[in-house]
Amino acid sequence: MSENRMIYGTMGLGNGCAEDRINPDDVRKAEEAFYAAIEIGIDFFDFADIYQNGGSETVFGEICKNDRNLRKSIKLQSKAGIILKHTDGLGRYDFSECHLVDTVKNSLKRLEAEYLDSLLLHRPDPLMDGKELKKAFDYLFDNGLIRKIGVSNMNQYQIEFIENAIERKITANQLELSLLKLDWLDSTVGVNNDEGFKSSFTTGLMEYMVERDIEIQAWSPAGTRCLFRKKSGRKHTCNGYGNQKTGI
Repeated sequence: MSENRMIYGTMGLGNGCAEDRINPDDVRKAEEAFYAAIEIGIDFFDFADIYQNGGSETVFGEICKNDRNLRKSIKLQSKAGIILKHTDGLGRYDFSECHLVDTVKNSLKRLEAEYLDSLLLHRPDPLMDGKELKKAFDYLFDNGLIRKIGVSNMNQYQIEFIENAIERKITANQLELSLLKLDWLDSTVGVNNDEGFKSSFTTGLMEYMVERDIEIQAWSPAGTRCLFRKKSGRKHTCNGYGNQKTGI
């Protein structure tokens, strides 16, 4: 997807504000971060509709208003499929045609962009319907709103289900991989020994992606989530993922 092996994760941009609460200082800080990344060769930026409740995409859009040439030199990736609990009181996953299409359109509006270079399905929806997925992606591709489709945090069986349903190739899978999160390693070297029981990865997932030429995108590659959880004593995940490295 990207010639540079680094992807800039934008979850922290927007100062924790929703899209309707962004102020000029939030935009200034984000602008400094974006251009610093570009200066060192990073040209791929990873968003999601839920990052800062749309705020991360919004600050980028404000930057694009001031620099219309910016979009031409970079690639944009966003994610869709999660509805947070505070939205309507019921947190859930939603891969319906209506939700996915509306999410992409809203992301593009915030980003001041005409299309996404890549859209990832944001974690698996246990109730995903193949027919709904196909209708959604036929619309998104036929109308030029996205160029590639990928997934996040999915195993090979879910990937195959989606590919068969939409009749298109999954090009990337975004997974938590780091020296502090070794499930990707334990799932391979742990075959037929106790190490394998520690892994949350489906056996054969890494080999499957390599064989199928599915780009492996690492979120929290510096172990940020693990370090935050250890320091704070929290049992649940932290969302400060930081930069992502591709092509592992």
